[in-house]
Amino acid sequence: MSQFSFLKSSDAVPGNGSLPDTFTVTAQPSTDAWSNPPNTERFNAPILHRDMPLLAFQRAQVTIHADLTQKYDQGGLIMVVKGEDGSRKWVKAGLELVNDIVHLSTVSKDRGSDWCFQAVPPGCKSVTLEMIREKGDTLWIYLLDGTRRIPQREITWIFQGAETEECLVGVYAARPSKDGGDDLNVRFENLTIDTI
Repeated sequence: MSQFSFLKSSDAVPGNGSLPDTFTVTAQPSTDAWSNPPNTERFNAPILHRDMPLLAFQRAQVTIHADLTQKYDQGGLIMVVKGEDGSRKWVKAGLELVNDIVHLSTVSKDRGSDWCFQAVPPGCKSVTLEMIREKGDTLWIYLLDGTRRIPQREITWIFQGAETEECLVGVYAARPSKDGGDDLNVRFENLTIDTI
């Protein structure tokens, strides 16, 4: 099993590569993973991840705890597919502050980003999410609520052409606001990444 490492962060990996049950990822202001061609391409959010062949990915699950205070503050699960030509596609799902309300947010990026979100109950500061590869090579994102798996999004294109592609899978935090202020700390609990 590969060790965890950081992308876009100089922070030390919690637990020296073997993650503890609970850990934090810190994002500075002006960090994000977002694409809106032709003028916007931001990919500087800190990502704590494992590398693997895309075809080896089976499932990732984590509980996200976040006190989001600035517009578009966010944190959650992320999968980034690295193309042989240096391009990247990705899917992220987590909590995000939109119009002063915490939402469950999912973004997928092929050529450009598409975004969907839904408000969570008032006062909600934590959720458990799962990304899972299902029959037919689709990626499903679920909200886990007790024993219920509530579907949030289906991504049908992520495993296409995956024979030689590599990916990274893990968690991220982002504070897109350029207004300065403190760093954003997102706490994660019980990160699980399953491969074949």
